Amino acid sequence: MAALDFPNSPSNGDTYSANGLTYTYNSSSTKWVRTSPSVGAQGATGPTGAQGAAGAQGATAAAGAQGAAGAQGATGPTGAQGATGSTGAQGATGPTGAQGANGGTDIVNDSSPQLGGDLDTNSYHILLDDSHSVKWGNATELEILHTGSSGYGVIHNSQGNLLVDTTSNFYVRNTDGTKTSILANPAGAIELYHDNVKKIFTYSGGVKIATSSSQGRIVLADTSGNFAYQITGTDPAASGESGGRLVIQDANGNMVLDSRTAGGNMFLYNTIKLNGNASADNLKLIMGAGEDFQLYHNGSHSYITNSTGALIIQAANSNEIQLNGNGQHAAKFNPTGTSYIYYNGSVRFSIGATNTVHSEDFVPGGNNTYDLGSSNYRWRNIYTNDLNLSNKGSTNSVDNTWGDYTIQEGESDLFLINNRNGKKYKFNLTEVS
Repeated sequence: MAALDFPNSPSNGDTYSANGLTYTYNSSSTKWVRTSPSVGAQGATGPTGAQGAAGAQGATAAAGAQGAAGAQGATGPTGAQGATGSTGAQGATGPTGAQGANGGTDIVNDSSPQLGGDLDTNSYHILLDDSHSVKWGNATELEILHTGSSGYGVIHNSQGNLLVDTTSNFYVRNTDGTKTSILANPAGAIELYHDNVKKIFTYSGGVKIATSSSQGRIVLADTSGNFAYQITGTDPAASGESGGRLVIQDANGNMVLDSRTAGGNMFLYNTIKLNGNASADNLKLIMGAGEDFQLYHNGSHSYITNSTGALIIQAANSNEIQLNGNGQHAAKFNPTGTSYIYYNGSVRFSIGATNTVHSEDFVPGGNNTYDLGSSNYRWRNIYTNDLNLSNKGSTNSVDNTWGDYTIQEGESDLFLINNRNGKKYKFNLTEVS
C-alpha cells in the first residue's frame, strides 16, 4: 500500500484519493476527513469468539513533508489500520465459580484504609493507647481520648455545640454506677449530688437547696473553701414556725439575723446603720402601711415624724422617759412620780403629785400682753411676798395716767410705796374681828 502524500496548503473542500480511498479537507478542523467509501453505521456487536491471531503490523506511514517555516504544516494522515481478523462465534458463558478466599487487608501498613460497609466489632472491643483518640468531623472537630499523664478522660469539641441527646434521664456516676453526681431529666428536674446525697435540684418554680431532711443551707466561701457567710432555712415542722425560719450567720457561725414566720418576729444581732457606710444622709427607717412613721437624719438635724394618729412614747411603770443632750438632762418624765424640766443641767420646772414647782422667774412672753387666769378661770389664792403693781406702758381708765407701786406688809400695817416718786403711804385699816 502506497504512502499517503497530502497536498500542501489545501483549501476547504479539496479532495485527495489514494489506495482506493477519498479524503476531503475540512478547513475548520484543519484535517483531511475520509469521505469515500463512507464509513457504515456501527453494526451490532457479535458474540466474542476465540482470540484471533494477531494481524501483521501495518506499515508505518511516511513522515509528511516539512511545512514551510512560519505556518504550521498540516498533520499527516494516520496510516491505514491493518485488517482485523474475523470474529469468532460467542462461546457459552460458564458457571460462576465459588467465592475465592479473602486475601485480607494489611491495616497495619495501610496508611489510609477505608471501610466498604458498617464496622461490626463481633463482640470485641476497640482499644486505644493513652493519649490516642477517636476523631469525628471533616476537620476532626470532635475527639475522645484518655490522657496517660494526668489520667483524664477527655471529650473535646472544637466547633459548634456539644449535644447529648437522650429519650430518658442523663446520669453522671462513678465507674461502678453506685454513686450519682448529676441526674438530668429532660422533662423534669436537674439534680446535683454530693457523695450520692441530693443537694441542689430544680423544679418548675426555680431551684431548691437541701442540706438535710429539714434544712437547706447556702455557704458563701472564697476559692480556698474558707467560710464567709452562711444562710440557713429550716422547714415549718422542724422550726415550729408555720412559715419556717431563716438564719444568717457569719463565718464563725455567730448569729446575725434570725427571722421567723412572716408577720412574726425578726431578731437582729448587729447594729443597723442607715448611712451608706458613712456616705449618705436622708436614709429613712419607715414604718406603717402608709409610711406614717419615719426616722431619719438630713445631714444637719435628726427627725422623728408621724403623719397619722398620736405619737406615743411609753415607758414601763415607774420608769422615766429622758431627753438628754450634751451630757446633761433636758427633761425627765415619770408617769407615776415627779417630772422635771432642766436648763443647763439645773431643774427649772417640776411637776409633783400635789404641786408644780418653778425654780426660775416666771415671766410672760410679752409686756402687758398675757393674763394670769381669766374672768372665768381665776386663781383661788395667790401667795406672794411684796406685791409689785405697775401699768407702765399703758394708762388707767380713771385719770388716764400710769403708776408703779409696791405693797409691803408690816407687823401691824400695810404699806404702799410709789415707785415713781418714792413716796410711802400706810393703809388705814379698820379692825372688824
